[in-house]
Amino acid sequence: MDDFVRNFLQRNGMRATLQTFEGEWYRHTAARTVSPANPMVPDNYRETMALLNRIETLERDLRQHAELTTRVTEQWTQAKKDREYHRVNHQRVVQENARLSRLLKQAGQHAEQVNPTLTESRVRCEQLLKAKSLLIIERDKLKRDNEVLEARVAELEGQQASNANTMTTTTSTTKPKPPAGQRTGKASPGNGKAKGPSPPPGRRGPASSTAQAKGTAVDGAVDAAAAAADAMAEVFVWPADERPHRGGTGAWSASSVVAVGGDGGGGAHHNAGGSSSGRPGSSSAAVAAAAAARLNPPVGSPATEWAEQANFQAHTLPVSSVALHPFKPVVASGCDDGTWRLSALPSGDAVVSGQGHANWISSVCLHPRGTMLATGSGDKTVKLWDFASSRCSVTLVGHTEGVWDVDFQDTGALLASAGLDKTARVWDVEKGVCRQALRGHLEAVNAARWLPCTNLLLTGSADKSVAVWDARQNTRVQSFTGHRGAVLSVAAGPVDSNVFVSCDTQGAVMLWDARRMAQLLRVECGPQPANCTAIDGSAHFVAVASDDGTIKVIDVEETVVTELVGHEGPVQSVAFDVASSRFLVSGGSDRTIRYWS
Repeated sequence: MDDFVRNFLQRNGMRATLQTFEGEWYRHTAARTVSPANPMVPDNYRETMALLNRIETLERDLRQHAELTTRVTEQWTQAKKDREYHRVNHQRVVQENARLSRLLKQAGQHAEQVNPTLTESRVRCEQLLKAKSLLIIERDKLKRDNEVLEARVAELEGQQASNANTMTTTTSTTKPKPPAGQRTGKASPGNGKAKGPSPPPGRRGPASSTAQAKGTAVDGAVDAAAAAADAMAEVFVWPADERPHRGGTGAWSASSVVAVGGDGGGGAHHNAGGSSSGRPGSSSAAVAAAAAARLNPPVGSPATEWAEQANFQAHTLPVSSVALHPFKPVVASGCDDGTWRLSALPSGDAVVSGQGHANWISSVCLHPRGTMLATGSGDKTVKLWDFASSRCSVTLVGHTEGVWDVDFQDTGALLASAGLDKTARVWDVEKGVCRQALRGHLEAVNAARWLPCTNLLLTGSADKSVAVWDARQNTRVQSFTGHRGAVLSVAAGPVDSNVFVSCDTQGAVMLWDARRMAQLLRVECGPQPANCTAIDGSAHFVAVASDDGTIKVIDVEETVVTELVGHEGPVQSVAFDVASSRFLVSGGSDRTIRYWS
């Protein structure tokens, strides 16, 4: 206790107090007045030092554990990253394996489908080669026989001329010389004797009989070859290059134009307000009027001054494509939910709808006679919907990836489709078979359009090019380059305009001269993608569906761009009225179709 007090006073410099304390302490100690039973003050210094040492030891251990924990955490984090990396790679490998397996399976199925055709073609080719060999043999035989006959005729003519000269010098009553080239080997009807030498040994009858027999053999061989050629391939007559314009009424009779209605059933559903008979109420005069309007559109306000007149919700998901009926105020639309619909304009009342695709519909196109609708889908098929029977009449299968675009030729006999498999295909609408597969693009083919009244097909691709194809020859006639983004849409101008337009993912719109194969105009409508484009009947205005929710209307002559605002999301498709070009229809991601005029 005393040591504690001394230390305390010494440490605090209280020396006078310390002297007083020591004096008093020693007196009490000498007098033995301090009891040993008094409590002792603990040695706090020693305990404090022990505690400080303990704390230092614990802090050192804590630092070591913290460092160890940091290292373990880093190792665990790295292991987690490695696990995620290997998991992603494993998933990628699994997906790649599945894709390769799917492609291998498709290739196997394609090979199984092609093998019978190849075998049949090989057999028919061998038959044709045999027929050709027979024709060559018969030709050589006829050539040799002809040479022998010509030599024989020349010999007989020489002998006849010698006999005629002899008779002329001996008497004046002999018969005149026969005309040159007359065969004298036949028996004379007067005395039954031959006037000339007898035919060569082994030859029966006159030479003409042998030649006739040879000709019969040749005709038979030719018929056999022709029959084999007919059996080798089905005959398909391509439309003529020079044909009347679509506006003429000679090729379209009123009876051939059916209404967009029909009896129910088969996947097409009619609204209560739709046509119940499925036949038109129009006559040939209506068809002629529509054709005349197409050739001579009435004069109205320019497209740059149009405004929205009506809108209606056609689908529950974004509208991917719109197309107008060639004769009636009806618009066809396709949707991402795999359904299509025909709606009356401008009210938007449903006329008929259909479903059947297993994936989104990317494009719709109406037949030039208005009798059917073509739809292209992500399920790799193209379907033809017949309005008279109210059902899907044909499903065209051939693309190995999704179909982006479809377009009827003006004759209605052919249909073009563009797909993700980097090909465009030409289909026989009546037979439902693929006539040509146009290959040459390096990326997906996003658009396909026929040039009016020709067999030339326009295609736009993600490889940033536009190609012109001769569908009959399956050859690329010309390629147009200049786009800096993937080409999303192409549109052909009206008859005799010789122009077409294309647009890309950077919003660039380019006008081309199809005859001179040259660029006429470039308009930047970006930076948002230009999803679709259309040309009016006068080729003076171009409409562009933009991803920024507006429709850009370009005055080609003035190079002025006007915006039509109304959609609440990206505009996916636009279409001018094909008969008069007096209004425009658009469809967008906001699920609406809007009517502009």
